Amino acid sequence: MDNAIVADRNCKLGGINFKIDQSSILLIIVIFMTLMVAGCAMTGYPSGPLPPSTRPNYNLTGYPPAFKEGYTDGCETAKRTSYGRKDEQRYATDQQYRAGWDDSFSLCRGKR
Repeated sequence: MDNAIVADRNCKLGGINFKIDQSSILLIIVIFMTLMVAGCAMTGYPSGPLPPSTRPNYNLTGYPPAFKEGYTDGCETAKRTSYGRKDEQRYATDQQYRAGWDDSFSLCRGKR
């Protein structure tokens, strides 16, 4: 017998015989790597505000909408959740958003 590498393997799974060769193993590796890369590509935070159905809900009855949005963004940022964000442009120009963000960030940061 010479030193050649045996490329075919016979496997038995649940009474069924399978023959696995190098091309089958390569195909399995390619499929696995593709799934790994696809899973990594799906992470990240969407741009813009979150839809109302997915945003955390705080009881801020009586406050203006801009304050409520800033409060949610600031508190979630302090808690380091996936909903945490700071709309820099809005923070710089919208006083209500900035007040809500600042208030909630300092309040929620202390609750960790």
